[in-house]
Amino acid sequence: MNRKKFFAGIGLMLAVCLGSAGCESTASLKRHWVGKTKEALVASWGQPARIEEGPQGETIYIYTKTYYPDYEDPTRPTSSGVYTPPAETVNYPIRAAAESRTSRFWISPQGTIYRAEGLILE
Repeated sequence: MNRKKFFAGIGLMLAVCLGSAGCESTASLKRHWVGKTKEALVASWGQPARIEEGPQGETIYIYTKTYYPDYEDPTRPTSSGVYTPPAETVNYPIRAAAESRTSRFWISPQGTIYRAEGLILE
């Protein structure tokens, strides 16, 4: 097998794995929330970032969470050999790249979730 075909196969497998991981998250979200109430959602996830009205009178709750993958938790202990400058000497923002995850819940006029899409926000 030549090198080009090998790496093309690896890329295809990676795309399939990543794609199915996103589908599984949406499927898990649907399994967990469809049929439950708006009150249960808010009790678990808090108030949504946005609320929109749908064309058939439904309400769409939109939750968004932004992650900073290169951010180090300042409360995590560091080894004694690592220099951490005082906060007042660091130029903020220290993070350039951010990733966002969004989940949407369609809620009927009766207050029941009938559709859910997105990723589980932790």
